[in-house]
Amino acid sequence: MRKELDTKLCTEFPELYANLRYKEFECDDGWYDIIYRLSVSLASIVSNHDDMQPEVYTAVQVKEKFGALVVYMDRYSDEIDEAIDKAREESLRTCETCGAEGKLLKDSCLWRTTCDGCEVEREEQWLRFEAGDFGAVPPVGDMN
Repeated sequence: MRKELDTKLCTEFPELYANLRYKEFECDDGWYDIIYRLSVSLASIVSNHDDMQPEVYTAVQVKEKFGALVVYMDRYSDEIDEAIDKAREESLRTCETCGAEGKLLKDSCLWRTTCDGCEVEREEQWLRFEAGDFGAVPPVGDMN
């Protein structure tokens, strides 16, 4: 995700993202709105429960994994799990790159949620790369 969007989320939800690994979201911009809505939900859940301390219920990692949005927290509750599951399900129907309606695609080593337009662009980048244009390396997601 672009740095300005990382910063916006961390600024608007400072307690929720106080312990976020690297202070960055490990996915593309297309899921920003999903993460923003999830952040609103999580902050609301924590603030509406007297027994939940905001400094304890924090996100430690937000990333793409196997084509879906994954959120790891320091601590969970049933409501938090439900909110995260809802966001994950939405991510599987939303292009990670541009935010349009998308679908989960799988090939030998890469799972990604993408729209038709972004998938065509990715395939064109691969063709340019294979033809010797090494500046056209397509995004491949988190393969480490």
